[in-house]
Amino acid sequence: QLSFPGILRLKLVGAAAPLVAEAGEDLVLPCSLQPSISAEGMMVEWSRLHETDTLVHLYEDYKDRNGDQMESYRGRTALFKEELKKGNASLILSPSDEGAYQCHVASITCHNKAIVYVEVKGTCPTLYIVHVFMRRLTNLCHFLLSCCRIWSCWTGCCGTFFPKAGGRTVRVRDEWGHSQCWLLCGCCGWCKCP
Repeated sequence: QLSFPGILRLKLVGAAAPLVAEAGEDLVLPCSLQPSISAEGMMVEWSRLHETDTLVHLYEDYKDRNGDQMESYRGRTALFKEELKKGNASLILSPSDEGAYQCHVASITCHNKAIVYVEVKGTCPTLYIVHVFMRRLTNLCHFLLSCCRIWSCWTGCCGTFFPKAGGRTVRVRDEWGHSQCWLLCGCCGWCKCP
């Protein structure tokens, strides 16, 4: 609990129980000041417990400061910037990762921490993308995806995939429109771009 002598007593509230998410699902890790006061001018740091390299997301001096962020979290985290005014320091994690997370909110006069536990259920198959140039060569691009998502592929892929596993749509485009793509899902066989 945070104390301002003679003024206000604050506490940081996380999740009352572990959060449960499906593999590949985005998740909001709750963390808020109570009573609600602005956290815009405060430092908000999310980190992984029990890791050597721990920084998941850092907000300080009114900006995200993720230069020292764990590589595996780059581009996958965000705060609700408009909600910071209301004391909401919750983290959006895309997709969710299992483990223990710590939310640390601090200013010159106070600081406090809350811990949020995340459990992930289900698994995703290994996906393979085969890129076939119609005229010249065939390349094989193998992605092991922990969350049924394709973050990037080379610029030569095209079309839309409709993998049967999980019902997710994966979209990969070709700037030049001169190739075909196929998807091999580890559990459902080949799927051709329509």
